[in-house]
Amino acid sequence: MSSNCSIPKTILLILAGGILVNSSILNYTEVYGSQATLRCSVTYETIFGPVDVYWNKYNKSGNGSSEHSAWYGNDHLTFHNYSVAFPEKDDFTMNHYSLTITSLSFNDDGWYICVARDQFSFGYSPFIDLTISGGVPNVTIPNLNYSSGHGYYLKLECNIESTPNHTDVYWQKLSNGTITNITSSSPGFYCSMISFPSLAISPVSPDDARQYTCFAVNPVGTGKSQPTTLKVLGGIPNVTIPNLNYSIGSGRHLVLECIIASTPDYYDVYWQKLSNGTVTNITSSSLGFDGAADTSPSLNITQVSTDDAGQYTCFAVNIVGIGSSQVTTLTVLGGDILVNSSKTNYIEVYGTQVTLHCSVTSETKFGPVHVTWFKFNDSDIRIPVQPPYYGYDHVTLSNHSVTIQENDGFKMDHFFLEIRSLTFKDDGPYICSATNQFSLGLSPYIDLKIIGDIPYVHLEPGPYNATYGSNITLKCNITFVPIHFNVYWESVSNGVTTTWHQEEKHTDAVALLDLDNASSSDTGQYICHAENVLGTGKSKPVNVTIYGEQQYTRDINNWVTYVDETIFRHFVFESVQNSLTITSSVRTTDLNPVSDVYWQYNNNGVITKISKETDGINGSTIKIPSLTILNVTSSESGTYTCFATNDIETGQSRPINVIITGGVPNVIVRKTNYTVGYGETVTMFCNITSNPIVTNVYWEKEFNGTTIVINNLTTGIQGISIDAPSMTIVTTTTSDIGYYRCIATNDVGTGCSETTRLEVIGELPSISIATRLLTVNYGEKVHILCVVTSNPPPTQVYWEKEFNDIKKVIHNGTINTEGITVANPSLILLHATDSDEGLYKCFAVNEFGRDSSSSVELNVVGGRPEVDAPSITHITGIGYTITLTCSIRNAFPAVSKVYWERSIRGAITRLSSVSIGIMGVTVDNPSLIIPSAMESMTGEYTCFAVNSVGTGSSFPATLTVKAEVTSENDSDDQDDEEDNTDTLVNGIIGAVSALAGIGSVVVGYWAYTHSKKPDNSGKQINRITIDGKIVLPWEELDKCIEKFYTLSKADGSRKLYHQIKEHYFGIGEPMIQRYISNNDLQRQKRPLFSNKAPFIPVDAKQPMERHQVDLVDMRKLIVEKDDVSYKYILSTMDVFTRFVCLRPLSAKSSEKVAVKLREIYAEFGNPKILKSDQGSEFKGVVTRLCKDMNIKLIYSSSYHP
Repeated sequence: MSSNCSIPKTILLILAGGILVNSSILNYTEVYGSQATLRCSVTYETIFGPVDVYWNKYNKSGNGSSEHSAWYGNDHLTFHNYSVAFPEKDDFTMNHYSLTITSLSFNDDGWYICVARDQFSFGYSPFIDLTISGGVPNVTIPNLNYSSGHGYYLKLECNIESTPNHTDVYWQKLSNGTITNITSSSPGFYCSMISFPSLAISPVSPDDARQYTCFAVNPVGTGKSQPTTLKVLGGIPNVTIPNLNYSIGSGRHLVLECIIASTPDYYDVYWQKLSNGTVTNITSSSLGFDGAADTSPSLNITQVSTDDAGQYTCFAVNIVGIGSSQVTTLTVLGGDILVNSSKTNYIEVYGTQVTLHCSVTSETKFGPVHVTWFKFNDSDIRIPVQPPYYGYDHVTLSNHSVTIQENDGFKMDHFFLEIRSLTFKDDGPYICSATNQFSLGLSPYIDLKIIGDIPYVHLEPGPYNATYGSNITLKCNITFVPIHFNVYWESVSNGVTTTWHQEEKHTDAVALLDLDNASSSDTGQYICHAENVLGTGKSKPVNVTIYGEQQYTRDINNWVTYVDETIFRHFVFESVQNSLTITSSVRTTDLNPVSDVYWQYNNNGVITKISKETDGINGSTIKIPSLTILNVTSSESGTYTCFATNDIETGQSRPINVIITGGVPNVIVRKTNYTVGYGETVTMFCNITSNPIVTNVYWEKEFNGTTIVINNLTTGIQGISIDAPSMTIVTTTTSDIGYYRCIATNDVGTGCSETTRLEVIGELPSISIATRLLTVNYGEKVHILCVVTSNPPPTQVYWEKEFNDIKKVIHNGTINTEGITVANPSLILLHATDSDEGLYKCFAVNEFGRDSSSSVELNVVGGRPEVDAPSITHITGIGYTITLTCSIRNAFPAVSKVYWERSIRGAITRLSSVSIGIMGVTVDNPSLIIPSAMESMTGEYTCFAVNSVGTGSSFPATLTVKAEVTSENDSDDQDDEEDNTDTLVNGIIGAVSALAGIGSVVVGYWAYTHSKKPDNSGKQINRITIDGKIVLPWEELDKCIEKFYTLSKADGSRKLYHQIKEHYFGIGEPMIQRYISNNDLQRQKRPLFSNKAPFIPVDAKQPMERHQVDLVDMRKLIVEKDDVSYKYILSTMDVFTRFVCLRPLSAKSSEKVAVKLREIYAEFGNPKILKSDQGSEFKGVVTRLCKDMNIKLIYSSSYHP
């Protein structure tokens, strides 16, 4: 090899400068479905031209790929860039690039690099981490077991947490291996949708007793809950018979009681009777039975006979099936009593007497029989025919026995009822009732009909025409039932009515009137009258006409014709306007004409001259010498003589005797006392004798100093007419009790009878209930049976409930009830809750007063849990452990879940046993334990407990965590003292939890910093305590008050005093008031203003116009009664009367307030206006209550009521 071989040179040529690629953000966390924009900046030398930029993606397993439209759809990626020049370096350029990825999915999760290159160089950004968060929905069901009664409404709760948001919700039901999807459109199900995923079932049926699973769908996939099981409570009816043996005598009334508890409700009831191997179905339509219906399941046997003996079973039917009771045995004692009557229809005349008969056949071995007669009134009520309903002198009871020879074991008794002086009151059906020690026998109905009327009077029509001086006989035929006791005649002639008593002749059926030596004065109309106890009958009028006149032979010098005095009998005036004319004729001649005519009237020796100028007369003139008295009264009785004068002498007639008969009506009542049963018809008889005739009849009733007038237009009254003055009250009530007078008026005046008293007999209602103790499950329908027997019938029925010495009236229309009517007095509670517990009484009112049943106690088992978390204000430091106590009562059905809710500035977070940093919150330990408190945990905490009935919640408890609550020790033993601090603070908080019932308590760090304090040398010194409370030196008092005042955010002196005295001794309220009054914070928080509006008094013009309502806070004086803590008092006041009603409350909520207000208004009535402050407890349910009861609800202004 040649030594002069040359070695070639290697030359490295750098053709371009570097490219700098950077990114301002290297970590992105984005939600599935959203978009992300990745950014990078590229700096390069301008002379090497533009750069090309692209992006690389590496999945987190290490594989990479380029990001462009071939890998991702054009609508999934967006590339963007812009340039920025550097003025100070003209040879460099910076461009910004971005990559926007839309609709992120988990495929986009990975590391990204921005790559830039020019014709010579490459530049790479750091790794940019893009993390996609999200997943399938997290679906939970709070309660894995539900129980519900058939026919109720039920909600299966479902909670969904989804990132990204879920787009669909549905449920699945597993039934016998078959899966059915349930959506919002499925029949019988409601609300299964995105915004409300819970599943509502209404009504619940046995087919719904299955497993249910909730599903939620989002773009990631489908999430599902654990299955929850629904158990439908109920089954065939539970039928019980309280008494398994009945023994009763034949003929009596018997009720075989049947009690039915059914979920779902039963819809049919029937009974079966087993006798001698034969089974008979009994329904509500079976002859001889009542009841056996869904509204009244007990079996009523109206009249027991030996054929009814046997075994009875009660059956009830619901949609699940048929339930039956145990067998009850009916034994009929004493054999049958056979009661018969020889005659069942009687027709008798008013005022006579009748004897009713019945025969009674009975077995001798069962002893003698007792017989009672009963009469049925118009209301079909049986009234015993004996005093006081019947007078002792009105009825007679008698009997005699006859032995039945062919059967020595039996005997026959005959019983008689004699009724005297029959009246229409005695009209009606009667029965004979026979009883021995076991049995009852009833006769058939014995119908007694009373007949009678006023007499029928017929006057033979004539004609009756006769000449002057002849004799005439008028014949009157009388038909009577009952017999008449008076006959009289009336004649009307020239307007004058004459009554004839002394001249009549009559037999039982015929009355005769003889007119002897008839004259023209007998001309007129004649009427015959006959009177019996029922009234007066009269004939039609007949006309009598007398022709001719008497002739006189007188001396020629006598110019005065004597008037025949036979025409003047007994003149009767009938009204104020009636007149009486005494006829006179004067004969005169032209030679000696009559110059004057006048009359003389002699009344008991007093003579009065009557001339044409005398007031009150007509006539007494030359042309008309007859005398007419215009207004006849009894004072006109006397003798009248007519005088006529001429130039020669004065002539006179014979004296004419005029007797004016009549006066005020004579009114007589038959009896002075009437006693009747309620609802009966009574006739109070009145007889009137009057001359002149009666023009008006009425009755007066007086009771308790009040007098009312009764006439024939009064409702419920018959009679009271001129022809029939007796008064009949069709249906007597207690309002008819009083003293009565019959009053009649004629032209003379008014006549009154003696007073007769009417007494109506009845009794208070008899009320019975079926049981003394009822225990039902929460939510069940409760039927408390009440039977009311009343004569008179009840006018009102209501119930009264007593609980904790508080009484509440329940009437028809009360919410959650049915029944409570006169027709159906039983109480039905549609949905029993714990508020329905208490003692119940049934009340009935009739016209005689009010009575009540015995008490029945209702116990309701179960309900929503009652949750109590003391509403304490907790103040603690960072890092301390704190326990918020929660206690649960009335946990039936059992509590299945417990959770808390924390409210911080309106945001609510649910806390459970699996929440981070939380302990407790379980069914066994529902209290919330926070091991390490932080300032961010400051807020309100509420405890919730769930069972199959629903969810109960407590009142919020306030927790305040402050950073400045720390130890103040600077000694070398600080670590030890921190341990003591934790121990001491935990102990204080535990003590406060134990004292939760006292009221608002503030727990502060002063319990530690002032329990020990270093002196000047740093040595700990002990504090003096009294009853466990620290006694502070005088110089530290203001500082202590200041710190508590600051922590409490400027509370008032009273509240601050109670907070401090829990820990310190000797700091009084005056000292705190003095400090607050000089504090600037107090002036800022509670400034004094002088421009407040004036207070306007609240006024009312009548009771029940305006009520005011408020709550009294008693949380520092809590009252425990029957496991209920009463913390508030609801106070309502009537503004007009200042009448106050108080009701205790266990909680401050609108639901509790509404319940108590309804109780008050049910008892006293509701006002027109209700005024309250603006507290939430007076809104919500209270607003709806006022709207339902038509009450105007108004609120006072804030801080200015």
